[in-house]
Order: sequence, then C-alpha cells, then structure tokens
Amino acid sequence: MSPKWVIQRYRLHDAAQRLAEERDVSLADLALDLGYSDQAHFVRDFKSIVGRPPAAYARSADQPQPARSASTPSRLAPPFGSIST
Repeated sequence: MSPKWVIQRYRLHDAAQRLAEERDVSLADLALDLGYSDQAHFVRDFKSIVGRPPAAYARSADQPQPARSASTPSRLAPPFGSIST
C-alpha cells in the first residue's frame, strides 16, 4: 500500500463525511480544503472510488434513512472500506 493510496483514502473518507453532514458544500472549496489542485481531479477520484459523483452522494445523504437493524450496513458508509491498515 503506497503513501499516495493512504492519503487518497483519508481525503475521500473526509469528503464523504463532510458531504453527508453538511448542506450546500461547495465542491470546489471542498476539493481545495482536501488538497486537490482543482475540482475536476477531486470529482474524478471520488467517483472512481465511491462509484458515484460527490453531488449524487450528497443528495443521497439528504434523503431520510429508513430504520435499519444492526446487521444492515449504512447506505452512507464509505463504500471504499475502512481506512485502517
């Protein structure tokens, strides 16, 4: 596992959390906050790892979540898995 891979996972985990918790997040500002040089690079990385663009991920976070049992994983859990090694 390379340092670049670890950094990308931390960045995207932070992005997913912020998109799920904050309303009206500017993708350009979020990209800059996370160390990306531009929004397009951030969106491309996010979509390649999460499977959908950040805007779609944020929209799904705004929808009410159905009640779930302890054995049902959260829809908003980052689909790229745990960051721990």
